[in-house]
Amino acid sequence: MHGKDDELSNIRKLPFTVNTSDPIYRSGDPNQEGENGRAVKIDKNQLTPEQKKLYEVGFDKYAFNKYASDLISIHRKLPDVADKKCLTEKYNEDLPDTSVIVCFHNEAWSVLLRTVHSVLERTPSKLLKELILVDDFSDMPHTK
Repeated sequence: MHGKDDELSNIRKLPFTVNTSDPIYRSGDPNQEGENGRAVKIDKNQLTPEQKKLYEVGFDKYAFNKYASDLISIHRKLPDVADKKCLTEKYNEDLPDTSVIVCFHNEAWSVLLRTVHSVLERTPSKLLKELILVDDFSDMPHTK
């Protein structure tokens, strides 16, 4: 493990808490940011100083708009963009189950949660054997 076993054993485990008032945990609101694939538009001039700080830190740390990502529900609905032919295609009933492997390194929490929930909520349960998360040596506290 990159010779870091001793360092890893000394990392303090943070308690996992869920703030259900956070936008990422809401579901069922058709007007929520990002719902149905709608763009999230943020006017930085309308943000409070605290929100501007979160906005800037998110870009600096992740190189994308983490502030916007944190406004999108992990349960968001997405439009069905499958080709029309896929809707009429017939599939065998006895398809084998599958494993989904998600590799990540220092991924933003909202993105990682949305990825996990997308797989769990959009994959037929009889086809999903397991979902494996592979942390590629992240060093951010929320990934521990």
